Amino acid sequence: MGKNMTLGSGVDEENVASASEKILQLEIELDRQSQKLSDLGMMGAVIASMLDNEQALPVVMEMALRSVGAEVGAILMEEGSELVTRVGWGIDDVLLRSIQLETGEHISDIYNDSEEAILINTPLTAKNVGVHIHNLLATPVKSRNKRHGLVIVINKEGGGDFTDGDKETLQALSNFLAVAIENAQLLEESLEKQRIQQELIVAQQVQESILPKQSLQFPGISIGAVYVPAREVGGDFYSLIPLSDTEFVLIIGDVSSKGVPAALIMAAVSGIINATLKHCPNMAISDLASQLNDSLCEGIVKDKDMFATIWFGRFDLKRGKLTYCNSGHLPPLYRRSKDNELSELSIGGSIVGQFLGITFDEGSLDFEKGDSFVLFTDGLTEAENRGKELFGRERAAQFFRKNANLEPQEFCDRLKSHVDNFARGSSDESHDDFTALMVRINEDSRVG
Repeated sequence: MGKNMTLGSGVDEENVASASEKILQLEIELDRQSQKLSDLGMMGAVIASMLDNEQALPVVMEMALRSVGAEVGAILMEEGSELVTRVGWGIDDVLLRSIQLETGEHISDIYNDSEEAILINTPLTAKNVGVHIHNLLATPVKSRNKRHGLVIVINKEGGGDFTDGDKETLQALSNFLAVAIENAQLLEESLEKQRIQQELIVAQQVQESILPKQSLQFPGISIGAVYVPAREVGGDFYSLIPLSDTEFVLIIGDVSSKGVPAALIMAAVSGIINATLKHCPNMAISDLASQLNDSLCEGIVKDKDMFATIWFGRFDLKRGKLTYCNSGHLPPLYRRSKDNELSELSIGGSIVGQFLGITFDEGSLDFEKGDSFVLFTDGLTEAENRGKELFGRERAAQFFRKNANLEPQEFCDRLKSHVDNFARGSSDESHDDFTALMVRINEDSRVG
């Protein structure tokens, strides 16, 4: 009995020792896994906090190689429809493009065909590069079903195999990188939005400094105006510049661009015209157009797609005479009150700001008391209805004939309402800046 008990005790001691050893190994493994998770969490926090992809990519590459114990690796990012190597540690494009799977696929095929990580522990072919590839681990960098690139590591250190744990680690790192990429993109979008907002504020301030701050007035005429930008900042502008008690210059224009560039061109146009007329009030209106054009071409307009169309008109109420120059703008309409006949004021020349040294023609007419003028931009004629039909010049002329006896401001307001009704139901994209002016020579004017 005693002998049997001794033997039984020995077996129990061996079992206990074996169980203790297993428990110890489990505790070590748990500690290792816990440390690994902790390290991954710290790496994730570091990577996700990096808002510069150029800095994040090398950091991720180093972490990936160390975490999975790989010899070399690379990170490829999608640019357009191609994968471009952005980081390569021990690998170049020649090697990457030479890797061929047993199926005949290449790295780009892995990226295009697989949504998940790929683990290969069999030798791969790298043609004509003299490099032995024992195994490979690759995982796409993706978020919200959008792929950004591919992380690849090659050859396990010590000649071993990559494990499923290595694959999970690389996937986690690629996910952290995807978060960093998205954070960087969100920051860039936010900064771009702020920049645009700031530009709009500046453009609005510039535009407000150019456009008349109150109703246009000049002795001997009645004048109305309506200005409605399609967006926060428009490309249209207008101004009335007095020259004497009986003379003034009226301009209306449209800058081809939008935002701050358009506002700056508008400011330049306004400043040049005002300075020129202040220095040379008797300058011919066609010469004014030429000087403005050359000034814009020589030092202000740098983009071939930026220009301005402007109609210049010098009104002499004492003589009852208008001299004008139309530089590429929509011709205003002139109505003779005695017969309700309309004519277009189209004489002039090209747009301003593109062709240095060009000359402009000058038109003139004699006007009488009761005569009126309507000036406008293409937001009037190019307004579309839901059937894509343009409002056009003929409708504008018909409205002018029918409503010519309205007070100028009421005329402009009704014209805008009329166009709005015409365009009701059309897309927002079809709406442009809307500007219209009406000038009427009053009965109490000094016209003889």
